[in-house]
Amino acid sequence: MSELPKHISYSSFNTWLECGWKYKLTKLHDVPEKYAVWFTGGSAVHKATELYDKLDFGKSNNNDELWNDVWFNQIKEDEELHGDMNSCGRCGVLSYCKWMNGTKSKGYE
Repeated sequence: MSELPKHISYSSFNTWLECGWKYKLTKLHDVPEKYAVWFTGGSAVHKATELYDKLDFGKSNNNDELWNDVWFNQIKEDEELHGDMNSCGRCGVLSYCKWMNGTKSKGYE
């Protein structure tokens, strides 16, 4: 029997709840997952909250500007690694941005 980790993140725990094999392969054996567009959002949220916690707002003390800087830098970084982020099938980044900005309409659900 292998030793339990001292700490497990919420996402790792969720992965384990979803599928024990997926947890074993991705978290213990480092088998890479196919890139998904929502990874961009997760990475941006983690980076933005880290900067917020450190009170490192960059050029301004405006939360919206901090979020926008982190969000668009993350998209740029992920596009360099994984290609075009404008579409991921039915619900791409642009449609997500429209939904987040309050212009949710039929087709962006």
